[in-house]
Amino acid sequence: MTRATFYLDPSLMTEIEIAMLKMRTAHGYRAGKSAIARAALRSFIAEFEANPTTAIARVEAEQVKGE
Repeated sequence: MTRATFYLDPSLMTEIEIAMLKMRTAHGYRAGKSAIARAALRSFIAEFEANPTTAIARVEAEQVKGE
C-alpha cells in the first residue's frame, strides 16, 4: 500500500470514529480508519464513473465546506 495524506475537518473525524464504534458494537466488525477511507474512495470513484455530474457536485460541496 501507499501512504497518503488527507486533511479532514474534526467533525468528519468524529463521524468516522462513531461509525467505527457502531460497526464494532452493533455488528461485531472491527474496521480501521484506512479501510473506511478506502471503501469511501472506491464508492466515490464508482459514483463518478456512473454519474460524473453528481460526483463533481458532491466534491464541490465539500470544497466549499473545507474553505
